[in-house]
Amino acid sequence: MNEVIFITAAVLGFAGSLHCVGMCGPIALSVPLSAGGKASRTAGILLYFLGKTITYAALGMLFGLAGQQLVLAGFQQTLSLILGATMLLFAVITIFRPAVFHSNALTIYISNKLSPVMGAFIGKPGFSSTFLLGMVNGLLPCGLVYVALSAAVATGSVIKAGAFMMVFGVATIPLMLSLVLFTSQLSAQYRSKVRKWLPVFTAAVAVLLILRGLDLGIPYVSPHLNGLAENSRAAEAASCH
Repeated sequence: MNEVIFITAAVLGFAGSLHCVGMCGPIALSVPLSAGGKASRTAGILLYFLGKTITYAALGMLFGLAGQQLVLAGFQQTLSLILGATMLLFAVITIFRPAVFHSNALTIYISNKLSPVMGAFIGKPGFSSTFLLGMVNGLLPCGLVYVALSAAVATGSVIKAGAFMMVFGVATIPLMLSLVLFTSQLSAQYRSKVRKWLPVFTAAVAVLLILRGLDLGIPYVSPHLNGLAENSRAAEAASCH
C-alpha cells in the first residue's frame, strides 16, 4: 500500500507541476541566483526547491498528526470518504470559478503577509536567501498543495504524510527547474490555461480517496481499512515502549 501512496504523490507532483509553472513560475523566475557559472546557478535553484519541499514536508507532518489521531480512533474510512467528497466538490467549484481558492479573503490575507518577507529574500542574492525564499514560498496558498495535503492526511500517519508531501515536492522540481534555467518569461494567457488542469488533478485524487474509503477489498486501490488501522495502532503502541 505504501508504494501506491508514494506513486500517487509522485504522479500528482509531476503532473501538477504544469499548474506550478503557471502559478509559481513568475516567482521562481525571480529567484536571486548566483552570478557564477551554470553549476552555481543550478545549485542555487535546487536549494530554492529544497526549501520549498521541506516546508511541504513539515505541513504534511502537521496535517498528518490530525489524520493519525482519527485513524487511531477508528475513523479512517470516514476520513477518506469525507476528504474524497470534499476534494470532488473542490474540483467542481474550480471548473466554474477557477480563481475561487486563490482570490478569497483568507488566501489574499496570507499572501499579503508573506509578500514582504519574500520580497526581502528576492532582493538578497546568495544561497541562504534562495533557500529561505523557497521555504516561505511553500507557505503560499495554492490549490494544488491543498489537494496534496488532503491526500497526505488520508495516509493516517505523521511520517507517511510528511513523506508524501516530500515526494510531491520533489516531483514538481524537473519541470520547474527547466522553466527557471531555460525560460525568461511566462505569459498570463498560459498561466490561465494551465489553471484549468487543477480540477482534473483534484478529481483524480478524490476518486482514489473515495474508493479507498469504500473498503471494497481491492488490493492497492481499495484495501480493507480495518487491517490498516490495526497496524497503525500497533505501531503507535510500539513507539510508546
